[in-house]
Amino acid sequence: MVETTEATTERRFVVTWSVLLSWGCAFLIALISVIVIPILYTNKKSNQAADAGVVLRWNTKGRIVAGTLNEEGSGARQLFHPIGLAFDSSDTLYVADYENNRVQKWSMNSTTGGTTVAGQATAIMGANSTMFHYPTDVLLHPNGDLYVSDRYNNRVQLWASGALEGKTIAGTGRAGTENYELNNPWGLAYKHETKTLFISDCYNNRVVAYQSGSSNGTVVAGGNIQGKTPTQLFFPTGIYFDSLTNSLLIANWGGNNIVRWVLGASNWTLIVGSAIGESGSGSTFLNGPYDVTLDPYRNVYVVDNANFRIQMFKPDEINGTTLAGSTGRTGNSYGLLNSPYTVAFDSQLNLYVADTFNSRVLRFTRY
Repeated sequence: MVETTEATTERRFVVTWSVLLSWGCAFLIALISVIVIPILYTNKKSNQAADAGVVLRWNTKGRIVAGTLNEEGSGARQLFHPIGLAFDSSDTLYVADYENNRVQKWSMNSTTGGTTVAGQATAIMGANSTMFHYPTDVLLHPNGDLYVSDRYNNRVQLWASGALEGKTIAGTGRAGTENYELNNPWGLAYKHETKTLFISDCYNNRVVAYQSGSSNGTVVAGGNIQGKTPTQLFFPTGIYFDSLTNSLLIANWGGNNIVRWVLGASNWTLIVGSAIGESGSGSTFLNGPYDVTLDPYRNVYVVDNANFRIQMFKPDEINGTTLAGSTGRTGNSYGLLNSPYTVAFDSQLNLYVADTFNSRVLRFTRY
């Protein structure tokens, strides 16, 4: 069969464009390989380098930012065994002033002392809606509301921004083991996506979750009698919600360890400290840890109370580095601590410690 001139021309046209299209695709792939991928890789490496190049170091001597030197009391400039710490978006510090039964607001570099924003400025103890009986923790909502763990009233109070009294949102004021009761509540954490408040229910050896508006809690960690096995907790105190892993980091005080409990799981995994509850003063041990927090780089910070120090553990490492205090030494100089209870960061990653038995808050400046 003989092709017509038009058929031949059409066939050559199709072949030519097929070849050109193949060449074009090959050129485009080569261009991506030579230019685009290296750029993406370079950006990735740059980001990794930026993270790797972050300098995390702090002065070993602190500066008093709340409270006074060697003087506990109930005056505006004073604290009496402070425990819980929290910051708002402007780096204003809030302190759960434990034995003064109040929450104090301290602006950085304040010359007048703290302002009482919950409880009584005169340190009066009580069980009504305007008083506390030894508050252990304070959690600040972005809208300015305060959640306060009211230890011996066995409840958590919500103080709306500017309010003169609190509203009980968890617990009944009486110690108990039911889902609507608490027994010595301690640490607080919050999951904003689901409006869930987490409470370390210390003497019930569990962590409970309260959904917004609910009067009943749900056990999300522990609750299997006091113990040191991976399904149990032993006097949990400070807690931190890790949104990246949807888990709670728990200062398991009686277990001498920091554990991770993924929400929905039936047991914890060990982060640092002893898996069997053994205490110690070495770099891999803890002795009565009261609080735990994370920084943006996934480093873990622990208040190692009975060792009088603040320990930093890099991701996936079991050896801690002492950032503040001195192992086994207590004192009231600016380089020593006396039974610290809480650690927190401001927006610049300056390190703050509730130096509880020295009745002060120290800032260890990052440099």
